[in-house]
Amino acid sequence: MTYKPEVSIIIPIFNVEKYLDKCISSIVMQTWENIEIILVDDGSSDECASICDKYECEDARIKVIHKSNGGLVSARKAGMVIAKGDYIVNVDGDDWIEPNMVEKLLKRITEDHSDVVQCGIQFEGDRSKLIRYEDFVYDVNDSNRNAILTKWMQDRSGFDSPVFTKIFEKSFFIKIYSLVPDTIRRAEDFVSYIETIRFARRLSSINDILIHYRIREDSLSHARNVGEQIVSVDESINHIYRVVKNSNEFREFPDNELEKWVVRNKLSSMYVQQKKDAATIHRYKLKKIDNLIDKKIVLYGAGAVGKDFYSQIVKYSDIKLVAWIDKHYEKYRYEFAKVCAPEYIKSKDFDLILIAVMDQAVAKQIKSSLKEDYSVSDEKIIWQKPTSLWDDFSSV
Repeated sequence: MTYKPEVSIIIPIFNVEKYLDKCISSIVMQTWENIEIILVDDGSSDECASICDKYECEDARIKVIHKSNGGLVSARKAGMVIAKGDYIVNVDGDDWIEPNMVEKLLKRITEDHSDVVQCGIQFEGDRSKLIRYEDFVYDVNDSNRNAILTKWMQDRSGFDSPVFTKIFEKSFFIKIYSLVPDTIRRAEDFVSYIETIRFARRLSSINDILIHYRIREDSLSHARNVGEQIVSVDESINHIYRVVKNSNEFREFPDNELEKWVVRNKLSSMYVQQKKDAATIHRYKLKKIDNLIDKKIVLYGAGAVGKDFYSQIVKYSDIKLVAWIDKHYEKYRYEFAKVCAPEYIKSKDFDLILIAVMDQAVAKQIKSSLKEDYSVSDEKIIWQKPTSLWDDFSSV
């Protein structure tokens, strides 16, 4: 009889009762049936505990751990300790997976004899997007380990960091995840990623989209106040800095690449979309703002770029912002300013309309609409590709 490897699927759970049924159901229905499902209730105060217990009664493959709240890392470790499978997959309690996720990842990791295999992600929510990775196999050694890490630090391409997109050989996962401190509360996947690159012998990737990651404003990464988020992310960044600087495996890693990554990520941790005030840290810088002085400006676009442009423009007393507009104005309810429909400009006297979007194709569509629908002359419409905050540190 051919041996069928067992896969342990660890699900850390904390106050996700609205989403938990969908998550567990997607795992129970996997096409690869030789699985162990470990539900780790990390001290939930809602109905998650009873939902977990119900599923445990219905499926012999399910094991439930009830523990006091200790955070995501401690919850994964609690599942890791009792896992009996040959391989480990991690799924967050508010996400769900494709029916063949385990089977596809298992097939690849056994064929390639890799330590880890990653798949693509579909982000679900208001900011829905898709990340599809290339299909590859990397043999990791002293001559290319630093190059793999550099590529990730520069643009997150190649082999990426999310833990929930991967299948791990169990002994390898225990080795690398045991090195993640329980105190890490945010960006823990960055920490486990560094250990993965440090110790892996072979990494694989498939281009299938197999995991659905739910973006929600009440999630762990959004729930804390600004100060707590900065401290939490800083802890991860500081830990990674120490590992890279002090590990023999990264002894040749370029200091300038590490320093640039630290600067970018520390600044990123400070950039928080604040609900009650315009952001004081501008991720998107408005170039040549002096050209707007003594002019009446309409700002078109109320997303992340528009919000940053707004907060920079209003600091200039000699720039008159006569309107802030957006086609989807109903979505934006800022307490510090009102966003209006584009029709609002019909009653306004203005010198320029500044389009505040990142994508040039979108800017062209907006410009065309302004010209055709509102008879705005071409010379009154301006767009410049926003400069990212990180661009200022390209030569650090």
